[in-house]
Amino acid sequence: MALGLAATLAIPPVAAEEAGLFGPRFDTSLMQSARFDGPYAGIAVGLMNANQMVFYPNANGYRVPAGVFAGYNSQLTPWMFAGVEAQFEGAYEWQDNTFGTNAFALARLGLLTADDFAVYQMAGLGLIDGNSAYALGIGAEQSLGESFALRTEALSFGQLAARSGVAHYGGVMGMKITAGALWYLGDGRQSIAEASAFEASPFDASPTRFSGRYFGVYAGGGYNPSHTFFGGDTFYGWHITRFFQGGIAGWNYDTGTMFRIGSEVQGGINYNTSGQIGTDIQALARVGAVPMDGVMVYAAGGVGMIENIAAYALGGGVEYALWGHNTARLDVQALGQINPGPPYNTPGFSAVKATVGTLWHFD
Repeated sequence: MALGLAATLAIPPVAAEEAGLFGPRFDTSLMQSARFDGPYAGIAVGLMNANQMVFYPNANGYRVPAGVFAGYNSQLTPWMFAGVEAQFEGAYEWQDNTFGTNAFALARLGLLTADDFAVYQMAGLGLIDGNSAYALGIGAEQSLGESFALRTEALSFGQLAARSGVAHYGGVMGMKITAGALWYLGDGRQSIAEASAFEASPFDASPTRFSGRYFGVYAGGGYNPSHTFFGGDTFYGWHITRFFQGGIAGWNYDTGTMFRIGSEVQGGINYNTSGQIGTDIQALARVGAVPMDGVMVYAAGGVGMIENIAAYALGGGVEYALWGHNTARLDVQALGQINPGPPYNTPGFSAVKATVGTLWHFD
């Protein structure tokens, strides 16, 4: 996701030349392509890993998956789409010279950060060497024309049920990271009515004022060397890091000056690749400043539950308006237990959560 967001900054769309850095405008005379609506197909290659021999024979083995995918998107609004996708891959493991297959059926929900770039979350079911699995992940897609795009994905997977003679860990046990190219099928052009709807959308030339309600998605990591939140045992192993993925909803109040005050809720899942998986939710108060158009820096603090442990958080971040009312965000929090006690008695701040995300503001 971080690479994808960086790409949008490095390659602004042509429309941004007229409007400054912010706000690509949808021009009916140009007949923009329906990039996130309709059928598509593509190819992908990457690297995957699975632990503890739950999917294939080599414990902690690595494979190179390569294959094809096809799907269909329905653009629900100018800034959101939903879709379904099927993936099929052959996967080669060089450590023991074995070959396997992957097949997944996924549902996707995406947010557009410009008319030609989107980030999305996905979840579904599949088979890895015939072993049933569930999957969840994130991805980013950059259109390079009316019919061609590049994308990158990180898909995590775990056991639905254990095969004979294999322990059932219950959580995420592996990850697949791929890069691919895809082609939009069909005529690849919007109707006049569709293009007009986009032109009237909140994709305008002015950046957000960071006032009112907003929502978005995030992904990142957590670091907890004292194991106050991320415990372990001999079955799962001991991990000091977790991967975080989830959603954001909040509201900012414009004081009439450069300052903003607001509240926010973050919630999602966190996991490692040894079967440990948990949930986290936080309620945060925020104070921010907008020193220039399209940029807000803020401090945040609040309480929540991390791995069913009551926690407090203090941190902050920065938001940058990629295009109009969509922003990219970096958020960093220090975490501590509200009631430290056995077995992980570590008072004060004992963990860090750092995420990147994209938000849509409705001002």
